[in-house]
Amino acid sequence: MSLLTTRQLVVNRLDLVYKNKRRLAAIFRTSVLAVGIFTLVIYYQSLRKLEIAGTQQYRDVKSILIWNAPERAEVVAFVNSARDGRNVFNSCPITECRIDLEASGTLDTYDAIVVNFNDQFRLIDLPEFRRKPHQRMVFFTQEPPPALKGYDFRRYANYFNWTMTYRTDSDIPLTYGRITKREKTLTNTEMASNSGNKTKLVAWMATQCLTDGRRESYVKELKRHIDIDVYGLCGRLSCARHPVDISHPRCYDKLESTYKFYLSLENSICRDYVTEKFFKIIQRRIVPVVYGGADYERIAPAGSYIDARRYHPAQLADYLRRLDADDTLYQEFFRWKKDYAVEAGVASMARRGFCHLCSRLHHDQTVKTYVDLTSHWQHPSDECQSPLEMNEFIFSLY
Repeated sequence: MSLLTTRQLVVNRLDLVYKNKRRLAAIFRTSVLAVGIFTLVIYYQSLRKLEIAGTQQYRDVKSILIWNAPERAEVVAFVNSARDGRNVFNSCPITECRIDLEASGTLDTYDAIVVNFNDQFRLIDLPEFRRKPHQRMVFFTQEPPPALKGYDFRRYANYFNWTMTYRTDSDIPLTYGRITKREKTLTNTEMASNSGNKTKLVAWMATQCLTDGRRESYVKELKRHIDIDVYGLCGRLSCARHPVDISHPRCYDKLESTYKFYLSLENSICRDYVTEKFFKIIQRRIVPVVYGGADYERIAPAGSYIDARRYHPAQLADYLRRLDADDTLYQEFFRWKKDYAVEAGVASMARRGFCHLCSRLHHDQTVKTYVDLTSHWQHPSDECQSPLEMNEFIFSLY
C-alpha cells in the first residue's frame, strides 16, 4: 500500500471520529436540555402543590363571636346546619373559620365580634376592650329603622367596622332571598301549570296588626272590594308554624295550591327592606302583590309580581279579578321561571351571610370605621317613607 493511500485512510478515520464526537456532543447537549426542562417542570409542580396546600390546609382559622342574641333565627339556622359535629363552615367556599356563641377566651383573640340589633332581644352593653388592628366589630341587623327606634345610634359613632344587614350597600349583605339566572332553561313539562286547581283569589298572613307602614290600612280598604283570607294573629285563619322560618312549608304548600295571589306586604316602607314575605311566595307558583320600599325592579324579573303602590285598592281589586278571568294573562306572571331560580329561607340567608363574613375576614384587610350610623338607622330617617306619605300617595291614585 502506498504512502498516499495510507495517509488518506488516516484522514478518513480521523474525519469519522470527529463527526462521531460532534454527533455525541449534540446528543449530550439535547439530553442535558431535556433533563433540565423535566427538572424545572417537576420543581414548578412541587411549588404549586406547596402553594395550594398552604392555602387550603394551613390558612389561619378566623374566629367569630356572637356577642348577643344567639337565639336569633339567623344564628340558630346557621349553627344548627352543621352535621355530625363537623365544622359549620364546611359548606362555605372558605372553611377556615369558627363561630362561638359565647366567649371562650379574651375578646381581643377574636377576628370579628358580631353585635345584634333588633327589637326582640335588647342590647344591654357593648364589648369594651383594647382592640387589635385586625379585629372587626360587626353591626348586625335584619330589622328596618322603625323597629330600632329604641336605640340611640349616636352612642355607636366610630365603633363599628363592618355592617351585616339586609341593605344592598352592607359590607356583608344578609338578604332574605335572591333570584338568580338558571344554568339550564326549564322545559315546558317542568313548567306545567296547576293553577286550574286554585279555588280562591287572595291570601295574607300577618302577625303584626299595627305597623309603621300601615299596610293594615291598605288591606282594610282592599277588603271592601275583594275577598281576602287572612291567616295569623290579624285574621281568623291559622297556618302551621316553623321554629326558624316562621311559617311551615306545609303552610306555603296550602297557599300555592289554593290561592292565585298573595299579599307580600312589608311592615315598614324602607330602602332595600324586602323579606321572606316576598321571596317565599315568588319561589312558588303564586303571584305576590308587593308593598314596600325596595327596588323590586332590581330584585325580581319584570312581570313576576304586582306592585300595590301603583294602585288604589279598588283598582287593584279590579285588576286581580281581570287576571282571574283570563288564565292566559295570569300565566304570563310565571314565564320568567323558565330562566330564573329563587333562593329563599332563613337557612340559606344565614349560610350566605356567614360564609361571606368568613371569606371577607381572610381577604379584606382594609381599615374602616363607621363614623355615623344615625343617618341610616335612627328612626325617623330619610331611609323610610312615613305612613302618611305612603297613604296619601296611594289614595291619590283613585
